[in-house]
Amino acid sequence: MARSVTLGGERAGFARQQSWITYALVTSLALNLALAAFIIVRLVSSSSANDTATSVAIDHRAWYAVFTGKDNFVGHISNLKSDEMDMQDIYFLTFSATDANGNAITNAKPEDYRPVVCKLGSSQCDRFFGPRDFIRINRSDVQYYVELRNDSPIVKAIIAFEGASPAPSQPRPQPKPSS
Repeated sequence: MARSVTLGGERAGFARQQSWITYALVTSLALNLALAAFIIVRLVSSSSANDTATSVAIDHRAWYAVFTGKDNFVGHISNLKSDEMDMQDIYFLTFSATDANGNAITNAKPEDYRPVVCKLGSSQCDRFFGPRDFIRINRSDVQYYVELRNDSPIVKAIIAFEGASPAPSQPRPQPKPSS
């Protein structure tokens, strides 16, 4: 009879141990699911917050230098969203080797080249494809952009190029997004 009590006691101890393991597993599973749900909610809410940001405050009258991986532009930012940037009154620098009369130097040395301001769409800079003075840039292509002071050398060169203090173009109607 003592033997049956011992076996019953072992069974009860085994049952208590199994109950404790089950409790620990269920608790661990519940905590992991709660943590996963928290992480998913945070990721979804942060990405949707970035997607719904429609614009950033900028001064449409200021000159900005925009640096991409391939090109650099100076102009007025007319629209700035989380995924794209629109610019107008766009200028860029190119280099030219010309003599005092403006004639091209045939065998130019590196020291003969001087920076030249070109306006996007002008006949002297864009002879082949003739773009309008408007550009839309994917924000993912923008390395950085900076607002320029009115006394910066490039702004002074633009003013000299235009012959007077350039007023920014009126914001153009935004093209409808392609579907």
